[in-house]
Amino acid sequence: FFDTCHEKVGVLLPLQNVLNDDFCRQTSAKIRAVLKAKKEQGQFLGAFAPYGYRKGPDHTLEVDEAAAEIVREIFWRYVEAGESRRQIAEALNARQIPCPSAYKRQQGLPFYSPAASQKEGRWTEESISGILHLPVYRGDLAQGRFRRKSYKIPAQMRVNREDWIVAPGAVTALLSAAQFDLAQCRRQKSRQTGVRPFGGKLFCGQCRGPMTSKSSRGRYYYVCACRKKGGACPGVCVAEE
Repeated sequence: FFDTCHEKVGVLLPLQNVLNDDFCRQTSAKIRAVLKAKKEQGQFLGAFAPYGYRKGPDHTLEVDEAAAEIVREIFWRYVEAGESRRQIAEALNARQIPCPSAYKRQQGLPFYSPAASQKEGRWTEESISGILHLPVYRGDLAQGRFRRKSYKIPAQMRVNREDWIVAPGAVTALLSAAQFDLAQCRRQKSRQTGVRPFGGKLFCGQCRGPMTSKSSRGRYYYVCACRKKGGACPGVCVAEE
């Protein structure tokens, strides 16, 4: 009798595992569909509001005027004054303006990032780029920029820009569409003239921050952005070859 029961359990257990896995997969798909529909309707479902905004009631975004002024200044310097991302970062650091991650912590938000903590609240070229490419500043709420690899793997992966979930006009714009588009044109030209083979693909082994390229006597190197800006990270310098 016990041998028979044991044999039945041995046969049914793998089948039960398959059924449980299929149930989890279907549940995950249903949840994703519901969240996608809400994002398409313009509801903000992120944990932290984009820099320049704060979370309002009923999944909305409200303008944070203190940070919004910095966003407008960044776009003005980049588009109107023609300054580089490095120049903009240095100007903000000289005035001791906290970068977005430090600003979130100052507002009492439980935001933590190992890479951001190495910057000690300082702006970098990468943080300026993070501001310049977000369509939310022209009023279009873009979500779904990252996603989990699967319902079994919690690790996040980047989503191609054309696959973002964008709700046009869902939030109050901080600048005109023309000014935002001019910034994108300049960014595109910069990428076309200064792109390197490993650009955007290398990250520091110490702080996990992005590595930027530099040239010296005809040779190219990749350096941790924090180290390049005099940050706390010791970083590394790697020759392109």
